[in-house]
Amino acid sequence: MAASGTEDRKEHGRKEEAGGCGGSGSAGYRSGAIIDLVDSATEKKARWILSLMAITAAAILIYLFSAMRFDKLKTPEILKIPKEKVLSGQDQVYKVERVIDGDTLKLESGQTVRLVGIDTPEITGKDECFGQEAAEKLKELVEGADVTLVKDISETDRYGRLLRYIKKDGEFINLKMVEEGYAAAATYPPDVKYSESFVEAQRKAREKNLGLWGACGD
Repeated sequence: MAASGTEDRKEHGRKEEAGGCGGSGSAGYRSGAIIDLVDSATEKKARWILSLMAITAAAILIYLFSAMRFDKLKTPEILKIPKEKVLSGQDQVYKVERVIDGDTLKLESGQTVRLVGIDTPEITGKDECFGQEAAEKLKELVEGADVTLVKDISETDRYGRLLRYIKKDGEFINLKMVEEGYAAAATYPPDVKYSESFVEAQRKAREKNLGLWGACGD
């Protein structure tokens, strides 16, 4: 009986030890699971941060690229071309280098311009009445100035001169020359856009004996 009691106590002790080892193993399992969860959360956070950084970098690159393209659009290449060199379009701005006579001038770009719709006395080859006065008046109005050239129908005359109406600061130079008696109206098809204005201006100038009408007669 004594031996049997001793065996029972030993068996009970082994069960307690086994139970103790089982409790410790369960705790270890729970700790490992928590660590795995923490690692998983950290990894997800790291991936989220990397994704955010990538999106931010892409947005910055897109912004910079768009800004560069916008700057190019704001500064058209044509603005870099000297305005007196541009020969396209109906209205063009040029600088006058010198006046040749009362209805002809030369631009800094090299082109010669014949004022459309008017005619002044000659000073080259023959010195006609009031020719010098007309040339001096045109010099006073446009020499060295920036002027706008306006095309009617024809591009050039038979001498290769540009056929243009001249405007400076909103003033119509061709018409002014006729109004003040420095030029006569001389319109030829197809360039007749302002023919009526020129004829009317000449009529008034002749009535008042202005310029060549008073100095040279009819």
